[in-house]
Amino acid sequence: MIKGLVILGLVFFSSVLYAEGWSGYKNVKQLNVGGNGQHGTFLILKDYSFTRCSSAVAFVGSATNPNYKELFSTFLAAQASGKKVSVLTSGCGGNGNNYPSIVEVLIGES
Repeated sequence: MIKGLVILGLVFFSSVLYAEGWSGYKNVKQLNVGGNGQHGTFLILKDYSFTRCSSAVAFVGSATNPNYKELFSTFLAAQASGKKVSVLTSGCGGNGNNYPSIVEVLIGES
């Protein structure tokens, strides 16, 4: 009985986590700084395709975003150290609002 409740809870938590747009832990494949004239950064994760907007590449944000430096430095540090990241996307942004907008990042183990 308890085991069933724990499994049900994990399934529910997992579905809520991914329903909000979390990518799961992946390696940073590429950072495109200043891409498409947006004065921001675009992100590609290894073995992951963002699906919430028309582009499979995510928009880290423009340099005017108050969290831009923190997000960018986190992705750069993760890529340099081989750590995996999980990102939360919310809505679409970037050039023509085609790119999933990243609002949070978690660093995991390599």
